[in-house]
Amino acid sequence: MAGEERAVPAGGRGASAAAGTPATAGLPAIAGLPAIAGDTAVVGLVGHPVAHSLSPAMQNVAFAACRLPWVYVAFDVEPQFIAPAIGGARALGLRGLNVTAPHKGAAARFVDRRVGAAAVLGLVNTIVFTGGEAVGYETDGAGFLAACADHGLQVVPGLRAVVAGAGGAGVLIAQALLGAGARVVLANRDRGRLEDAAARLAAASPGRELAAIPLDDPGLAVELAHADLFVNATSSADLVVAGFEPARLALATRVADVAYRPAETLLLRAVRGRGLTAWNGLGMLVHQGAASFTLWTGKAAPIAAMAQAVGYTELAAE
Repeated sequence: MAGEERAVPAGGRGASAAAGTPATAGLPAIAGLPAIAGDTAVVGLVGHPVAHSLSPAMQNVAFAACRLPWVYVAFDVEPQFIAPAIGGARALGLRGLNVTAPHKGAAARFVDRRVGAAAVLGLVNTIVFTGGEAVGYETDGAGFLAACADHGLQVVPGLRAVVAGAGGAGVLIAQALLGAGARVVLANRDRGRLEDAAARLAAASPGRELAAIPLDDPGLAVELAHADLFVNATSSADLVVAGFEPARLALATRVADVAYRPAETLLLRAVRGRGLTAWNGLGMLVHQGAASFTLWTGKAAPIAAMAQAVGYTELAAE
């Protein structure tokens, strides 16, 4: 709001302003937009494409709710430019990045250090620039589990899950499920990619129950018939090409699609038509974004405001 003093991070841009004088003093705010000044901290999203993303709207609401002089913007980065994009973000003084498809694997190679699952799986969806380092994290897995809880599903040991898709999101979700004690079947059209993902997951989760089955393998039908949870982390087109039939799922199976645009994918429409409980990726977006917010800022995320910003109404009471 115009005339309100905002906290300026120690040593941040604009430190040369007179003591006690906000860097934005005398500058009008534009309704609906964050106030931009010389001391504004910048966080970005890198992916290809990114025009559909709700992350900028969600994160900018979060910054405003916490009265932080930060702004979040999306950068459409083609694969061949991901290394200079991350290096440029560091050089320009960005506070951090979110990383989305198709860059989660590549980005992991261009950070100085990886933490937790990001280290063992070689996948990054959040980067924090701090102390001269680029540190990579992943928040997708925990975000997915939190979204499941929002929809009344507690992932407990022994839960049977089938995850379709061996890309970044699918692998991170599978890792989170395995970590919670679930029995996971990973399915993918590309067998080479499937084998690579399964090997990384097995190394990261020794002793856990993990199987890998090609998406078009007839044996997958048996797993689908007994699944407690089916996760679609691939495209509807991949499912169609592989001959996936929603009728193979038991009526008790919960279905999660990581896509959130459109709000109702072809898969969700089909399974809801049969009476199955199903949800899209909006909850995962909110929860992983809240975790990223905390990593960048060191503050608790205003998750209710973030959920409201993107129209997510299933947030569980805290």
